[in-house]
Amino acid sequence: MENAIEITGVHKGYPGFHLSDVTLQVPAGHVTGLIGPNGAGKTTLIKLILGTVQSDSGSVRVLGMDQSREGADIRARVGFVHEVPPYYDFLSGRRFARLLRPYYRNWDQHVFEELCSEFALPLAKRISAYSRGMRMKLALAIALCHRADILLMDEPTSGLDPVFRRELLDRLRVYLEEGGRTILFSTHITSDLESIADYVLLLRHGKLCLSESADTLRERWRIVKGGREDLSAGVRDLLVAVEEHAYGFTALTEHPVEVDSILGDRAAMERSSLGDLVYFVDKGRGGDA
Repeated sequence: MENAIEITGVHKGYPGFHLSDVTLQVPAGHVTGLIGPNGAGKTTLIKLILGTVQSDSGSVRVLGMDQSREGADIRARVGFVHEVPPYYDFLSGRRFARLLRPYYRNWDQHVFEELCSEFALPLAKRISAYSRGMRMKLALAIALCHRADILLMDEPTSGLDPVFRRELLDRLRVYLEEGGRTILFSTHITSDLESIADYVLLLRHGKLCLSESADTLRERWRIVKGGREDLSAGVRDLLVAVEEHAYGFTALTEHPVEVDSILGDRAAMERSSLGDLVYFVDKGRGGDA
């Protein structure tokens, strides 16, 4: 299967927000980062993939199945980790997992117990006594123990300490090494994706702005720094969201060759991080491209 997820011409409207004509593919067997500022539509898109909300128009296909008709089969093969996992806090971790087990035909209790041991999770304790990190570890153990073909992650590292964030990324690499697995990782902490993402989707105001391989993005976009006296009209036309300050300017460009031919040694260029890309595209005219 070339694509694990295919979304075509999807619209979804809420008061004050509209996901507009989104078409994208999530390649199978890879990590795709879903990035964008808060309110861009990332969570709405994941809910559409899960089938917890339905689109106003367009189609959503997951693992070759139509979400509108085969939602239950899709959810049985998808693992989901949310920023705030929806738990019954009065239950222990073990009882909550037992409650979910019947919904996943491939649930492996042995794998679940192993993961919880690895994560040092106190399964006998009520979830109300869990820290934020423990709650996320329980969500990850549940998501991974039923051999999910796709792992959907919605802001899983938000508010967590750097040590656990590193552990989480290491665990995701193990998941991928098992073969045939796909991850869609939605986050505004773009540094978490720098070392793991193979593809990147960028949303802004409910629209898909960019959909490319991470390697292509790194080659295509550059941060430019130079003197304000060099900001001619011709140069500005090649830049996105110019920031002017006392010592010059900083901007994003997808035309590094053209900028270099005009400014030469008068400007410095460096590769853009994913964080730079989100920041400048959100500020500039490139966001609606």
